[in-house]
Amino acid sequence: MIKLLYIAQKLIVKLQKLVGINRIRKSSVKFQMGSNWFSITDDLARYVISKKPWIQKTFNFTANGDELFLQTIVENSNFKKRLYFNKYDDKERYEDGPSREANQRLIIWDWTTHKPTNLTMKNHSQIMDSDLLFARKFVPDLDTQIIEEVLKSINHK
Repeated sequence: MIKLLYIAQKLIVKLQKLVGINRIRKSSVKFQMGSNWFSITDDLARYVISKKPWIQKTFNFTANGDELFLQTIVENSNFKKRLYFNKYDDKERYEDGPSREANQRLIIWDWTTHKPTNLTMKNHSQIMDSDLLFARKFVPDLDTQIIEEVLKSINHK
């Protein structure tokens, strides 16, 4: 079913291009894409909520809108000056290794399944050596020891 939807989406986009439909051509908004994993300040959260009608109107029929709306809002606001990392996604580093400097998350992707790898004790040194703030993905039923070790290291700091 998902594959059928993917194919339908691609066909609809090609059809739109053929007949000259471009939903952003006349827009003064600079659209930006990035990770849908993010941490934001209270001020930015309130600003985003104030933009709800615009978000709904602009991204209603958008594929992967969760990877567009927040970054687009930041890109077109004064919040852009306050980014910790001046890119919305560090895709170049991300494909070569586990680092996610833009959103401070250690995620090790399995590129064959396009899913995050479950972190276990075999990833212990990567986790402990990382200067990132978060890590994904821990599965208690798979490996409780890694969770205990991470918690122990946090409690000792």
